[in-house]
Amino acid sequence: MRKTTVGAIAVVAASSVLSVVGLGLANASPMESAAPATVAAASTAQSEAATLQGLHDQLQSSFKASQVAGMKSSTQQMITELLLVRGTATKAGMASDTTSLVARAQQFAGQLVQKLNEVTTDALPLGGGLLDSVTSLVSSLLTTVLSLISSLLGGLPALPVPLPVGAPAA
Repeated sequence: MRKTTVGAIAVVAASSVLSVVGLGLANASPMESAAPATVAAASTAQSEAATLQGLHDQLQSSFKASQVAGMKSSTQQMITELLLVRGTATKAGMASDTTSLVARAQQFAGQLVQKLNEVTTDALPLGGGLLDSVTSLVSSLLTTVLSLISSLLGGLPALPVPLPVGAPAA
């Protein structure tokens, strides 16, 4: 009789453990399907931030060397990348400050290209209103792009944390 009671208790305990594990796996399934989209958005934002950082550095070095052609090239590449970032920000539902930073950076980049087209030589003029305008636009664009990079990296949605098996859902 004792063997039967112990056996019955063992069967009940084993089936309870298996049902709890099964419920834990069933609860984890929806999170696993949502996680790849979040990870993909995070990796896209990180790659765009890295690309913008490279273009920022190119523009900054071209400006320090007074190379108009280098500044034009970097700024035009930046405009193209900003269009990609705007599309990604819209699709991923990023914060409105990110999209406003993209719009502001696009505005500064467009104005900078216009000013650089007014320069007739490959080097920036040493003085005058054109140099002041270009300096101001480059400074504003570089600052805005750094803010955008920070927003892209810091404004990512939090990754879902899987619950331990058997923990109640919040």
